[in-house]
Amino acid sequence: MKKLLGFLTKLFTITLLVSITAAVALYAEGYYDISFIKRGGDKNTGAPDASGVSDNEIVSDYADTDSDDGNADPSNPSESTAPSGAPGQNRGETAVSSGNTPSAPAEITAENYSYPSASSLYASGYKLDVTKYIPSVHRIAEVKVSDVALPKNYSHREEKVTTQVYDDSKAVWNTEESTRVRPALEPYMGFIIYDDGTNHSLMDSDGRLLMTKFQGYTPAYMRDEYQRPLFRRAKQLFYVDRATRSLVPSGYNEAFAPGLLFDSPSGYGDANNNLYLYYVDTTEVYVANTKKIAYAEHYGRQVPEPVIVEEPVRLFGYMYASGEVAIEAQYHYAFNFSDNGLAVVGNRDRQLWLINKSGRTIINVNSNILYPEERNRRPTYDGYYMPVTNGPEQRGMFYFDNGLMRVRQLYTDYYDLEPVISEDLLISSNGTRFNIPAGYRLVWYSDGILTLKKDEYYGCMNTSGRWIAQPVYTYAGPFSEGLCVLGYTGGMKGMIDTEGNEIIPFIYDKISEVSSGVITVWREGYGWKLLNKLA
Repeated sequence: MKKLLGFLTKLFTITLLVSITAAVALYAEGYYDISFIKRGGDKNTGAPDASGVSDNEIVSDYADTDSDDGNADPSNPSESTAPSGAPGQNRGETAVSSGNTPSAPAEITAENYSYPSASSLYASGYKLDVTKYIPSVHRIAEVKVSDVALPKNYSHREEKVTTQVYDDSKAVWNTEESTRVRPALEPYMGFIIYDDGTNHSLMDSDGRLLMTKFQGYTPAYMRDEYQRPLFRRAKQLFYVDRATRSLVPSGYNEAFAPGLLFDSPSGYGDANNNLYLYYVDTTEVYVANTKKIAYAEHYGRQVPEPVIVEEPVRLFGYMYASGEVAIEAQYHYAFNFSDNGLAVVGNRDRQLWLINKSGRTIINVNSNILYPEERNRRPTYDGYYMPVTNGPEQRGMFYFDNGLMRVRQLYTDYYDLEPVISEDLLISSNGTRFNIPAGYRLVWYSDGILTLKKDEYYGCMNTSGRWIAQPVYTYAGPFSEGLCVLGYTGGMKGMIDTEGNEIIPFIYDKISEVSSGVITVWREGYGWKLLNKLA
């Protein structure tokens, strides 16, 4: 018994010594702190702690934290380094890394967060840039607006919005009315529409007033053939003449608009492969009730008389720059070729398929018969169709982006020919479908990034299938120029790049999309800032 007690005593002593030694080693490495023991990094002295960072240093997780004193070093864009890793883990709403300090550094807020001066960077050779954001190339800088005082309020008014929505079952367009809160500072293709509560003005990207009387003009969400942003008043299109600071009527033909109407970057939907759209206005004769006839014939029922319709129609084709016709005008819908040599075309029924430069059909799933599990394997026609609206919510349609293109798949019942399921997916140039995670819905696709939604949560995934932003956000905008707004409905928002790096901290109530290098941010009680994306 005495031997057993002696053995247990020695074992306890050895275990205690090992535990104490391990605890001391872990404390020295900074794995934990003891409240009544102060580490070497004293805030008052600024001496570094075990992590090598002094307590009075703020280590920014975001790019471009230089103060606006004109002393930033614009020759070294890598001076401001964005962190790696997805921001999907809820980091809170600060822009600091915790390191191993005993207390968190000062919280980054809209009031104390600073950007480099845009004027200083411009003077050093930087320019407004609309290409995809790259941390080692680009900087986000603040524009000091002198012509007007930036408003404190987010908005002074609401406005009515009319959206055209296509009804598949009735094959007609419906009009939907809604109301939106109009921002007091709204970027549009490199301009800024400024609302002071009484009148609208137009500013350029440098914050200089171009026009003080801009009432009644609204964004047309198109560019003309010279890439000039277009505005609309009544049914007329206008572009801005910067030299005379006036609006000039545009002769742009809307038939050649690139398919979707949104604040698109320069070059969106441009012609490729030396092939350009053209059209002819003609008359077309067709049978309007072919589906009913086919249905009756298939089931041995009385076949209805054909309903012959003759109506004017516009058909599209493709020609070379010389004016020589490359592909005869034969499509009811047609869009410019992507740089991979494929173009989207469509018929009267709004079915879409893809052709190559010789006009040969490359991808066409229309009329394939499927037996989907979600319909209890009931026979169903497959098909790719035009989107039901033509706004920014359809981003990713019609053109290939990083090897993929968004398409709208519409299932039609084999027996009654009614549309039953509509979903958006991504396809490659050979028709292979990208594997979207089960339970997620594609919201946007741009800059090679899928914005996905499940329940009320958004996340961002690249084309390799890696989440660059975990699906924990309740607000997400589309990627534009390599940047995307993420955050929380009613909460803070920030901006990330296509690698998931946080570029603008999560300290704002509102952040606009990037608009030809222009960004606006707003925080309640603090007001607006005007930012430029420079390279």
